[in-house]
Amino acid sequence: MRDEALAMPAIQKPQQPRGALNWGSYVLAEAGVDSPRYDAQELLCHVLGVDHLVKANNLLTSGQWQQYLELIGRRAQRQPLQHLLGYMYFRHLKLHSKPGVFITRPETEILVDTALDILEKLQGHAGNTLRVVDLCSGSGAIALSLASEAPHVTVWAVEKDRTAFELSAQHVREQKLQGVVTLVQGDATTPEILGDLDGSIDLVVSNPPYLHAEITQPEALADPQEALWGEGYLGLDIPTKIIGRAAKLLRVGGELVMEHDPQQVAHLQTAAISAGFDKPRVVLDLNGCERFLRAKKLPPKGKVAP
Repeated sequence: MRDEALAMPAIQKPQQPRGALNWGSYVLAEAGVDSPRYDAQELLCHVLGVDHLVKANNLLTSGQWQQYLELIGRRAQRQPLQHLLGYMYFRHLKLHSKPGVFITRPETEILVDTALDILEKLQGHAGNTLRVVDLCSGSGAIALSLASEAPHVTVWAVEKDRTAFELSAQHVREQKLQGVVTLVQGDATTPEILGDLDGSIDLVVSNPPYLHAEITQPEALADPQEALWGEGYLGLDIPTKIIGRAAKLLRVGGELVMEHDPQQVAHLQTAAISAGFDKPRVVLDLNGCERFLRAKKLPPKGKVAP
C-alpha cells in the first residue's frame, strides 16, 4: 500500500501548508474523490494537529510531509476519510471511526430530526420520561444523539456485531450517558431481544441493513457487509423484520422511524399496515428521495386508543 501511495505525481516537499493542500487536492481530484479539496484539507489539518489551516503557522516538517503523502495516497485508493482520520461526525457528536463499523451518513441526521420532533410532541402530552429503542444501532450515533438532545428520555440500543457494540459502549462512556443509554448485544429482529419491554416503548428508530443493488461508491465497500445488505427480494427481509419487532415493542400510539431504500417504499408501507401501523408516511432525505418510513401503532381491532 505504501508503494502505491508513493506512486503519485512527483513533488518536492512544500514549505507552506497551502502548497501541500493544493497538491493533495489535485491528486484526490485525479483519483475521482467527490470532495478532493475538503478531504485534502482534513488530512492536512490532522497531520498538523490543528482544526483549521488558518492556525497552521509553521512550515511542514519532513515527517509531516511523509505522513501527509501516505494519507493522500490511501485516500486516492478510496479508503474512507473517516478511517484515515480515526473519527467521524454525526450532528454535534465527534465519534470514533474504525474498520468493521458502519460509517455514519449525513442523511441519517434527518431520521434524528424526525425522532426529536416526535419526542417533543409526546413529551408535551406525557410529561414524564419517554422510552426509545434504537434497533441495529451500529456505532450508537442515533441513540447517542437522541439521548443527548432530547430531554427526559431513556434509550435502549441494540446491536449484533461485537466490534460495533464495543465501539458504541466506548462512545456511551465518553459521552457520559451510561445512565441514559442501555446497550444490548443481540439480533434486533428476534423477539427475545428486549422482550420484557414489549408494549411499553414510545418510539423505535432504526437504520437497518437495506441495500440490495450493486454498490457504486468505492468507499462504501469498506463498511461491514452485514451492515449493508437487507437480504431477500429488494433487500426487504431485515427492514420488514424490524417493522414487525417495532410493532411489538411500541405501545399504542407509539411511533416508528426507519431508514430505507427509496425503491422499498410501497413494500414497507404495506408491511407496516399489516403489522398494525396507521397510515405510514414518507420522510424525504437531503436529496429529496423517499428515505424514511414514519408510522404510528394502532390499537388492536375492536379497541380504542386511550
